[in-house]
Amino acid sequence: MTEGFLDALADAVRVAEDRVRRAQEIEDRLSEKRVHYSSPDDTVKVTIDGNGKLLELTIAPGYLRRAHVDKLGTFIRKTINSARAEMARKQGEIVSREFGVDLGRDQ
Repeated sequence: MTEGFLDALADAVRVAEDRVRRAQEIEDRLSEKRVHYSSPDDTVKVTIDGNGKLLELTIAPGYLRRAHVDKLGTFIRKTINSARAEMARKQGEIVSREFGVDLGRDQ
């Protein structure tokens, strides 16, 4: 009985190690992903990486002359948040596909 238990335990450890390895591979792949996102009017364009880090910010030429500068920060923040939400959606699809789990999608 002890031998069977030890075999089962060794199998469980191998499965756990494999899952950890796969999770690390997925995390590495996700961090390499990029999302390019534009505001609805293309005034602000951002690129973020898989960790949500802002890599690039472009503001359309002339926007500062015609817009209220005090609203620009809010507009940029909303665009970045939208890009991060898109990245989270894409990451959820990858994780769902790899592990066969549903990560919060409405049923």
